[in-house]
Amino acid sequence: MCGKASRGVFILLMPATAHRTSAASPRVACPLAPAVLVHRLPANRGPAAARNVGLLAAAALGASVVLFLDADCQPAADWVAAMLAAQAAAPGLVGGCTVASRPGTPVGMFHDAFGTLNGRRAPDGSLLYAPSCNLSANLASLRSAAARGGACARETSSAGGSRCSSGSAPAELLLFDESFRTAAFEDVEFCVRARKAGVPIRCGCAH
Repeated sequence: MCGKASRGVFILLMPATAHRTSAASPRVACPLAPAVLVHRLPANRGPAAARNVGLLAAAALGASVVLFLDADCQPAADWVAAMLAAQAAAPGLVGGCTVASRPGTPVGMFHDAFGTLNGRRAPDGSLLYAPSCNLSANLASLRSAAARGGACARETSSAGGSRCSSGSAPAELLLFDESFRTAAFEDVEFCVRARKAGVPIRCGCAH
């Protein structure tokens, strides 16, 4: 992300398995501007739980928009600016354009066929879902969705976290369902709840 953005805070989530052998801070190849917050998770509870930590941390900092990026993704130079512009035009959830690193290979063709990198378009041009490897979320929209009953409830256990359940106190934000302990379409389920709660999901691609 070096040189990709001039404002905002980068929240780096470190699961337990990533720092089990060292207590030192992660090495950063070049400075990230203007700030990096490292959250060392006590246990690896999966990507849904990690994203919730990031969402809630960003909300506590007063963020208005959160951008999600996976560790194995390389953002374009204008990625942050494009996502912020898309959110300014139509707040909600925005999926960016993601290109497989090896197009034409079996893995690349799988991503293209099943929409795992760019989601699936609805007849009205919106997205049915957007993968969280390239996703931005307007926090005001997620708060509204939570108020409409689409959120996962915050757990009160010492482990923290959040989960989807009925009869629980409402959450501050629409959150990912932490019952998905591995990368297993938890972002699709998140987007389904967002759409049902009235959050628009659209593609930020220019084409």
